[in-house]
Amino acid sequence: DTVAFSSAERPRHFIIQLAEPKKIRRIVIHNYNLFYFELQYWESSKMEWKTSQTVLQRRDAKGVDSKMIQPKYEFGRLSFMTDKIRINVTRTVDDDVVSKDKPTQDDIIVNRIRKFVMGRFVEYYRVLAEKPAGVREIEAYGVLSTN
Repeated sequence: DTVAFSSAERPRHFIIQLAEPKKIRRIVIHNYNLFYFELQYWESSKMEWKTSQTVLQRRDAKGVDSKMIQPKYEFGRLSFMTDKIRINVTRTVDDDVVSKDKPTQDDIIVNRIRKFVMGRFVEYYRVLAEKPAGVREIEAYGVLSTN
């Protein structure tokens, strides 16, 4: 059986566990708010995740609202053997960037700003405030075995 899950520790990782290793040729992702993410597969011989595709969607495309998403991503011409596929989400269109004087150890710092304000040197950080990532469906297509 094929199983899909996301863990409480890494809620922005979506993992598909296949019943057995398959040769994957095409993947389609239907989503609600993905912006930056990596499509990864498990390489069992090296015991590590490998990145197949990296997606960095543009917000500044002409005539596109900054909160608009691309609801479907299609990846063709793939060629890897795996029993696990993962979507590692780094940004969603719903994420916010907030200012902080002192970021915590777990904060994701987008940038650090230093400037003079009214004769005083001021330093603050722009920090990512993550929102839940939403994946509706993942379609994985492969090669049928001849057994």
